[in-house]
Amino acid sequence: MQFNQLPSRIRDLSLDLVDIEGAIAKLKQDLLEMEMEVETEIAFNLELRNDRQRDAKRFELLKANDIYQKSQDVMRQFQQDRAIALAELEFARSQLSILKLVTRQAIADQLVGLDLADLAA
Repeated sequence: MQFNQLPSRIRDLSLDLVDIEGAIAKLKQDLLEMEMEVETEIAFNLELRNDRQRDAKRFELLKANDIYQKSQDVMRQFQQDRAIALAELEFARSQLSILKLVTRQAIADQLVGLDLADLAA
């Protein structure tokens, strides 16, 4: 990748990461709402006498909720996508840093070459 292309690549990757994180935040909110609905149902169920029964019922209700299960799957995919996007972003940043160092080294080499030419003259 060319030096002048990296800043826009980094910007694009950063925007992709922001989009993924926004989708994760929204999905987390949706999952929390579904969990709160289950909690409400459990709280008003007088047949559940202890924490073990409530925990078992919570697990049962969430496991039976297809939307909740699909949302969990989507969350796992978003988290994987986020990890990949973050790795790509860090890679692009590293490439830019390396290219900057190479450019600085080339400039320094040219300046040293000029200094040596001045000394020889």
